Amino acid sequence: MPSSTHPFVEPADRDLELRVALFLAGRHVPALRRLSVEARQGTVVLRGQVRSYHEKQISQAARRVAGVRRLIDDIEVSSSPHGDRQAAGAFSIAHPGAGPT
Repeated sequence: MPSSTHPFVEPADRDLELRVALFLAGRHVPALRRLSVEARQGTVVLRGQVRSYHEKQISQAARRVAGVRRLIDDIEVSSSPHGDRQAAGAFSIAHPGAGPT
C-alpha cells in the first residue's frame, strides 16, 4: 500500500486517507482505485477520472467512512482510454506541496 512521504500530514489525516482509499478499492471498480485521496481535518477530496457517471456516483459512498465530515468531489468523467494507463490496482494518497523527492 502506498504511504505518505509528506512529513507534515497529521496521523489522523493519513489514517482517514488510507481508510477512504481502502473503501474505494473495496467497491471493485478499477477506476476508483486510481483516484487521489486527500484528507485534512475530516474534509476529504477525491480527484481523478472515472469512465462513467455511475462510477462517479459510487465514489460518493465514501461519505460513509467514519471520520469523513465533508467530501469534495473533484472527479472528472471521461470515456477516453487515457484514464486506463495506470495499473488497475493503484491508488494514491496525495498531499499538497509534496513534490518529487
